[in-house]
Amino acid sequence: MSVIVFAEIDNQKYKKSSLEAISYGKKLASEMGTECIALTLSNIDGTADLGVYGADRVVNLDTGDTFTADSTTSMVAEACKQLNASVVVLSNTYTGKSMSPGISVALGASVASNVISHPALSNGFSVKRGVFSGKGFAHTSLKRSVKVLALTPNTFDLDNKLLYIPRHRIGLKTI
Repeated sequence: MSVIVFAEIDNQKYKKSSLEAISYGKKLASEMGTECIALTLSNIDGTADLGVYGADRVVNLDTGDTFTADSTTSMVAEACKQLNASVVVLSNTYTGKSMSPGISVALGASVASNVISHPALSNGFSVKRGVFSGKGFAHTSLKRSVKVLALTPNTFDLDNKLLYIPRHRIGLKTI
């Protein structure tokens, strides 16, 4: 079982929210006694940064010539299956909001969006979420064996004191 983090890019740089998600994923993976794997969709110069922020491995998915939200969601879900994901972490950005439900359905997973805390693992798996446009909070228990978490951007600290592990390339076909 592993913690998979989807790392988004914008203008050939990783988004800050993706680096936050990787730091979050690394802390969660350490608590669960597993590894944190970052998934990327392109091969850019900043890939080493992902290891600095906590990724134990970086897997670059080959999108080929076509890029659509549906095919990307399918590709990420298939990678999560192959990498034996127990938790999938995304940023709750436009991309994350559009991908997290599809990934959840493909994996048969529980999903929580607007996550603003690390999960409580002592009695199951529950997270604190922002609700009602951030005016309220809810504690949500995720019961299925695979969980998909969409993190609220600018909520978690960046942890860039970690060592970089080289990335690995895999190519996956869309479903």
